Amino acid sequence: CRYCFAGGSFLADCSMDEMIEFCVSHMASAHPGMTEDKARCMMREFFPTLKRWKGA
Repeated sequence: CRYCFAGGSFLADCSMDEMIEFCVSHMASAHPGMTEDKARCMMREFFPTLKRWKGA
C-alpha cells in the first residue's frame, strides 16, 4: 500500500511481525468495536498472502 511502498521499494525494513505490531493500534482505532487481538489475528492471516511477506 502507499504507506509501505513507494518509488519501487518498501519503505520500512522490518519483519512481518514487526509490521503487524506497528499496524495493530491503527487498524483497531479505524474500526470501532475491533479489538487489538482481532486486528492482530486478521493481519496474521492476510499479511502472508501479500507479495512482500510470502514465504516469511
